[in-house]
Amino acid sequence: EMYLSAYFLENNIKGPNEGAYDFFRKSEEKINLEQYITNALDTNGNSYSKEQFSLNVPGKKREYSNMGSDLCALIIQNASGQNFRDFSSEHIMKPLNMKSSGWRFEDIDEDKESRLFAYKDMMISKYSESSYASGQFMTSGHDLALFLRELIRGYNGNGKLLSNRSYQILFSKKTFDNKAYGCFMEYTSNWLDIEDNIIGHNGADYGVFSGMYFNPERNTGKIMISNTDTDFYDNLDVWPETKKIWKSLIEYEKKSQNIEIEASR
Repeated sequence: EMYLSAYFLENNIKGPNEGAYDFFRKSEEKINLEQYITNALDTNGNSYSKEQFSLNVPGKKREYSNMGSDLCALIIQNASGQNFRDFSSEHIMKPLNMKSSGWRFEDIDEDKESRLFAYKDMMISKYSESSYASGQFMTSGHDLALFLRELIRGYNGNGKLLSNRSYQILFSKKTFDNKAYGCFMEYTSNWLDIEDNIIGHNGADYGVFSGMYFNPERNTGKIMISNTDTDFYDNLDVWPETKKIWKSLIEYEKKSQNIEIEASR
């Protein structure tokens, strides 16, 4: 319930071929990140419930948590005294020259912005999230590649955003139920049921799906971004198509690396 309460229409007017999910709230009802977290986690919050918390000892069980990401952003915001959007822009986007990225619509060139689709013939009305830190980052394939390149360099001890020690912590493996994870990323050998040892993250929101991984042996990465919802019944062909594209990227990656090896000889 808390998760679904975080989505708000940018304006309450639907354009041609636009639809909105029933749980999207009106724009004037929007609350900020701190209010959202307070509502859920503060004992005086209007959505507080003990059932929202795990009974497991910290570090013993893993469950994916969007709210955990949002809470992390709020901690950074309070510790730095700087809005999290501005903090990440100053310390990540600007140093990496990510010029087509941001958390706000006004950060993005509207002429280059992709609209999100529920399915082929229906766009989703523009929406924003109080829980923006867990899923509303807007970027381009090029910019995300710059970020992924930095992660690969950091994994190999050559990163420039963090110290080597910090990157070691970021990639430090924790194993739960025979699955390994770093900080906000996973180690997997069968994403999309495709055998390949990779490190990274994937996720989906309403009208968007993305995956970003790199192979630590080949030191190459792959990115995939879709502007169409992956859960609609009209989109049943999306996963076989996604799998096909990802396989093609692996084949291209291996082929290009072999060419580079031959050239170096």
